[in-house]
Order: sequence, then structure tokens, then C-alpha cells
Amino acid sequence: MDARQYLADAAAVAAAVRDFAAVLASAGPRATPAGLRGVTPSLVGALRRAEAAAAQLETGRLADERLEAQRERTLPALTSVLTAMRDVARAARFGKAAATAAATGRLGAALAALRASGSSSP
Repeated sequence: MDARQYLADAAAVAAAVRDFAAVLASAGPRATPAGLRGVTPSLVGALRRAEAAAAQLETGRLADERLEAQRERTLPALTSVLTAMRDVARAARFGKAAATAAATGRLGAALAALRASGSSSP
């Protein structure tokens, strides 16, 4: 993959994660089971977009050594973000507020780890 495609895929993941977070926030700080079930289709849509862009990042290799090192550093953290997003979407689908809140906490931690992995030096 070339650098432009890498950056486009990374931007697509970031946009999907932002959309996911916005949808989750729209359920409110004290989301009801019905409210969580109601936002599930939008959560799943954002999750699917993130997964598709992440798949491109996982399979591509970059000629630019610096970008390739960054890609390799961030993949484990990105996998954790996607796992947490899946957990949030699953809990929301079943209207489980406590499980959704717990998964949202894990998502926040995974996002912090992803940010840290992208900013560390090779």
C-alpha cells in the first residue's frame, strides 16, 4: 500500500470511531435499555466501517519504513479498540446498560492506548 492509502485508511478508522462515540453519546449518560437498543444499528454501522478500514491497514505493507513501523506498532492497539467497540455494540443490542458502560470504559482505555502507540518513537 502506498502512504496515501495508509493515511486514508487511518483517517477512515478515526472517522468511524468518532461516529461510534457520537452515536453512543446520543443515547445519553443514563441510557435506558430501549435507548441502547435504538442506537444499536448506528453503532453497528460505524463498527463495520471501522472494521473495513482496519482490515486494509492490517493487510497492507508500506515501503516507507517509518510509516510501516508506525503501522506495526498501532495494529495491536487498533485490534483492542475494535474488540471494545464490538463489546459495546453487543451489550447495547441486548439493552444491558451496565455492560455497555463497562465496555465503554474498556473502549476509552483502548483508545488511549491506540493514541499512545501512534505517538511513540520507533
